[in-house]
Amino acid sequence: MGPGRETRAGSGDGSRAGSPGEALAVNVAGSERAAGWCVVGSGGRGARTPPSPTADRPLLHHRLFGLLEAARTLVLVAESFHHQRCVLKVEAFLHARAGGERRHLLCSAATDGSIAFWDITSPITDAVDALHRAEEEMQPLGGCSCQQLLCLLREGHAGGSSASSDQGEHRSPDRACFPALGTPLLTIMAHSCGVNSLHVCETPEGQYLVASGSDDGSIHVCLLEVALGKGEAAAGTCLRILERVARPCAHAAHVTGIRVLRPDLLLSASVDQRLTLWRRGPGGLEALSTTFFHVPDLAEVDCWEVGEAGGELHYYCVLCGQGLEMLRGMAPPETPPQQGPH
Repeated sequence: MGPGRETRAGSGDGSRAGSPGEALAVNVAGSERAAGWCVVGSGGRGARTPPSPTADRPLLHHRLFGLLEAARTLVLVAESFHHQRCVLKVEAFLHARAGGERRHLLCSAATDGSIAFWDITSPITDAVDALHRAEEEMQPLGGCSCQQLLCLLREGHAGGSSASSDQGEHRSPDRACFPALGTPLLTIMAHSCGVNSLHVCETPEGQYLVASGSDDGSIHVCLLEVALGKGEAAAGTCLRILERVARPCAHAAHVTGIRVLRPDLLLSASVDQRLTLWRRGPGGLEALSTTFFHVPDLAEVDCWEVGEAGGELHYYCVLCGQGLEMLRGMAPPETPPQQGPH
């Protein structure tokens, strides 16, 4: 499901199992629209959890689905109604530190310009355990249906639901009883209107650069530090903002693609058909170059680096909209570290 792609009417809490080679479809209400998705690998032996935001009416939420590969089934396992606006983008990232402790983190961006950060480690762990149990119990049946799987999941979590009414979380009777995602660790107002592009990149120091672009043509970049204390799940996770920089009117139209190439370098692309390379420094964002591309109605951008003969590093960029275009460019030299006064 990509940006702007509507789905067929359905129950909104499950899926149909497809035959080999057939795509899985998540059923949602006819007024709902899938706006973005990302995948979180559980490291398990048969279940993965892809969180996906789904917009409906004026209140939008993001949902966490469990994927049973053997059963070819997607099942809704958690959701949040924290955002009071439509959720447009989600990005998941994994934080690990010495000792093997890991946290699955998620950031979600909405039409009001806000970006919320979540610790989804506990919901993922609970969901994967329940999905594994369900898969093992269904193996003797020689096959499985979505309804049978939902029944097993409800039984495994009966009486264990922790949905919180004070945040507007609610469940219909036919939904699986899984915990809500709870409250976000941090929420920032990055833009004045909708966030149409979002990217998270880990720095060599173990911090995270979160870059976003908006309907108003602006770009926002913040540097985050994750602190893991002793305690249960999200209670032991803290996010701290180390730095924020913004560039109003970076583009003349919606910024629908953004990528952090390295800590001092990022690319942004817009419906104005301009691809701009920015250098991030102490003074903010400095435009290094701008290239015009030919793809109208740009929807997404992806980039990767390639080391070529002679040791030169090049970046390849694919732009997707009404068509595809690939661009290639050489990486500028890295910014030397700032020297303190002698």
